[in-house]
Amino acid sequence: TIDANSSAELFSLDRIHLNHAGHAFVGGELLRMFRSWHAPPPPHRAKGREAPAATGVSCHLGEDLQGIVSDAQGFNRTDYASKHAGAPKIGYEAREAGAALTLCAQLPSLSTASVGHQFSRRDRRKHGHMIAVGFQTSHARVLPLFGRARVSCHGACECSCSWAPTDCVFDGLTNRGVSVTQFVRLTAHLNASSPDAADVDARGCLGCAVRITSIEATEADGAELGKQPQPRHRVGVRALIAGVNDWRTSWVGNYWLARGGLKEI
Repeated sequence: TIDANSSAELFSLDRIHLNHAGHAFVGGELLRMFRSWHAPPPPHRAKGREAPAATGVSCHLGEDLQGIVSDAQGFNRTDYASKHAGAPKIGYEAREAGAALTLCAQLPSLSTASVGHQFSRRDRRKHGHMIAVGFQTSHARVLPLFGRARVSCHGACECSCSWAPTDCVFDGLTNRGVSVTQFVRLTAHLNASSPDAADVDARGCLGCAVRITSIEATEADGAELGKQPQPRHRVGVRALIAGVNDWRTSWVGNYWLARGGLKEI
């Protein structure tokens, strides 16, 4: 076990939440424990089969985003950590409308579904994959104000979100007094055809190109603050999670979106 008293360098300023170094430490310990365990016997119906090598889900947080950035127009690497945090909190941020960031995700094969729970051809279309984009969010006292971002998929995949049938837009300005990362969850399906090399928005990504675009906020959005309307073009991206849309990714929730009156995605 670890605690903030003996391992302060692994915790954020509030001495409750792990920082980036803390998450890396816990992840390393879990991996070490996993490798030391003896493999359990396969289920009865799966005897003689080889367990899939892939985990079926990938997570890119903070510094890990750099490896999947396919294109960045107006987005720059930034550190959201306070001067007292003790560890970086890396993300990519834009402060102008029209800025766009393309992340190249490699969706795992649906054959990585757990043994005994393989998807049929019909279920593959129904369940498909899950993509979650982690956005930095904050309140009206943090300037410049956070704004809106559109999330779209290109190249080898297409995406949809349940709260908006035609346009997946996320607003990073909250009425809570904290600055945290919130996830937008999308359902993704691989295209039947090969990625189109002419797809400009894919930006050379041969996988699933997830594009985040900063969009204009209306005057009405600024007026909701009860003050003189201000530009809201700030968009921060902190993480990307991609995987099979099953129990391995069901934990990626949308608590904040649900609190805002939107359906669980």
